[in-house]
Amino acid sequence: MSAFEELGVLPEIIKAVEDLDWLLPTPVQAETIPLVLGGGDAIVSAETGSGKTGAFCLPLVQVCYETLQGKFLQVTKHTESRTDDKAASIWFKHDYNLSVDRDRGELENKLPNRWQGARASRGANSGQWFFQVEVLSDGLCRVGWATENGSLDLGTDSEGFGYGGTGKKSHKREFLNYGEPYGEGDVIGCFIDFDKSKIFFSKNEKVFETAFEIPTSLQKCAFYPSICLKKCRVRVNFGPIPSKNLLKSYRMITESCLNIENDASSSSNDSSRRKKSRREPLALILEPSRELALQVKEEIEKFSKYLNPKIRCACLVGGEKISQNIQALESGVEVVCGTLGRIQECLDGGHLGLASLRFLVLDEADSFLHQDQMDPILRLCRHIEEKSLVGGVQVLFFSATLHSPAIHELSQKIQQSPMIVDMKGRDYVPEEVEHSVFFVSPDQTDVVNVDASVLTDGVHDHRVQNSPEEWSSQRIKQMKPVLVRKLIDSFSMEQALIFVRTQLDADNLHQYLRNVSMKNNSGFGRDDRYSSVVLHGGISARERKNNLQTFRSGEARFLICTDVAARGIDIVGLPYLINVTLPDNVETYVHRVGRVGRSERLGLAISLVGTKPEKVWFHRCSSRGRNNQCKNRKLLSEGGCTMWYNEMEIWNQIQKQLGLKVAELDSTLQLPVEHRKHFGYQSKELEAIAAIQNKVDQLKPITSSLLELEDEVQKNFLLLSHRFSMYR
Repeated sequence: MSAFEELGVLPEIIKAVEDLDWLLPTPVQAETIPLVLGGGDAIVSAETGSGKTGAFCLPLVQVCYETLQGKFLQVTKHTESRTDDKAASIWFKHDYNLSVDRDRGELENKLPNRWQGARASRGANSGQWFFQVEVLSDGLCRVGWATENGSLDLGTDSEGFGYGGTGKKSHKREFLNYGEPYGEGDVIGCFIDFDKSKIFFSKNEKVFETAFEIPTSLQKCAFYPSICLKKCRVRVNFGPIPSKNLLKSYRMITESCLNIENDASSSSNDSSRRKKSRREPLALILEPSRELALQVKEEIEKFSKYLNPKIRCACLVGGEKISQNIQALESGVEVVCGTLGRIQECLDGGHLGLASLRFLVLDEADSFLHQDQMDPILRLCRHIEEKSLVGGVQVLFFSATLHSPAIHELSQKIQQSPMIVDMKGRDYVPEEVEHSVFFVSPDQTDVVNVDASVLTDGVHDHRVQNSPEEWSSQRIKQMKPVLVRKLIDSFSMEQALIFVRTQLDADNLHQYLRNVSMKNNSGFGRDDRYSSVVLHGGISARERKNNLQTFRSGEARFLICTDVAARGIDIVGLPYLINVTLPDNVETYVHRVGRVGRSERLGLAISLVGTKPEKVWFHRCSSRGRNNQCKNRKLLSEGGCTMWYNEMEIWNQIQKQLGLKVAELDSTLQLPVEHRKHFGYQSKELEAIAAIQNKVDQLKPITSSLLELEDEVQKNFLLLSHRFSMYR
């Protein structure tokens, strides 16, 4: 049995997983997949590179596929003397968590904090009908009638009419006193009269007054028995008629010929027009960057490789025409992944509907908080709640860092009793990452000669006499690009990620390395010792994609990026990372260094930390610094667009919170001897393993041929033995 099969994964998905050489689930996948398949909300925290994307994409694909397959479970009234076989044709469309006893006709929701609903496919659009519900346990229950398009959370929209155990009738989220409270042991009758356009109920044979007048807009629509439960178990009777028939003119719903599953002509033209197509997605995945959204789309396509039908995914991101996104949505999709801005744009334009949504996933959830996106997230969740036709939406948080108070505040607002899957503890960084630092002092003339031609961000006006603090700041800005080049030479770096603070910093460093290459005539492409590309939000989506691919393929040795690349970008075997400027929070440092030291490969993270505060741009103006339009060098407190950035304070906070063991580079920009040996040993060990693997790959075809020959020899031997025994 496959390890993924033990987690409840479908064989078709397991086959796709095996094609990816996933023989065993990672720890976070083993913990999370059953939880997601079980239907609960979750907060999942695991280190970068641990398989978080597979942990939510894999079960998400499975639930979407099962929904497409129409996994509606049968509900019948269990009785030995049943003669009406029409009862066996009643099927329910239901929420994923609702358990069904096929033989006894029982429904149960064990979740204490979430409503789970169901709706029968046998309904009616004329005459007088009823069905009964017996409450078998404590808990909350709502029963009644809804149209085909009504929410499974009965009574919360305009097309559902319910009667709850608290003695309230409900419609469009309006809960008004009606009848009497009911609970365990009570039998509730649900009646609908199309001739008089009314719905009413009974309790233990006591008939109550009219609960609802059917609105004119719905009088031509078919209505279906509906039930909604919260930590409750019930038994449903659609037929045969009970021994005590309260109202002789009312018939059990099983006698109706109207069945949504097999009678396409049962609905009126108006109802057919209102019937929703399967255009609306079942899952929505929010990503902080375009690159992450594209990666998730690729994973979903891989997992659905052997499914029929395949799970269709639309990627809604900026940088491309919205008409392409609209076209993808119009063609019908099960999953939407994308960035918050473009998703909101499609929602506002009426191109994206979320009424059928079952999943909401916040990948890299903490990044939305740092980007001041709490309010848009809450508005999106309110929109989903208002439009949902399927009851509660399963909300999942995934990230490498989920321990901030803001995350738990957001969870309390949009999740229901989430399970916590914490695979690493607070602010964990992979053991495979070595951390090192070089402290950049403005008077280190013995280490680096300042290149006056180095472009800086222009925050200091060279035309005026700067203060000593500003002189130190400008000096550090000019030293850091030179130190990057010296680090490349000192470690003979073949490939590295280089993180800077702003788009302008990235462009300037890229230009500096190009100038060094041209000056040294170091060649082009792979032969260029300092070849680099940039990745930040200021370039087009196509250019970002091309640059990332250029780096992955090795055509460019260095990827200079802002924190847009700190999350989710997986580049196998990346050995080095340079922090030219530290991020302003510990969480982002964790994500940055998580880019190296993956898949049991050791990586080295080097941080250049200024010993003096550095004056930097922090634009609050309308231009946001685009195209270097802003020249307001005053501090924020003075109405300007600059601030002082103290890297020493940030570095001390990172060290203290993460408890890092850090090696300080010496004046030659080398690791101390003890660390150098450790890193060198690991590198040689990995090289040896790679050489062995290469040899194995070379021998594989020869070994396969030998196995085939051996198999043929064995078959021939058995055949000859058989013939010899016959002639004897």
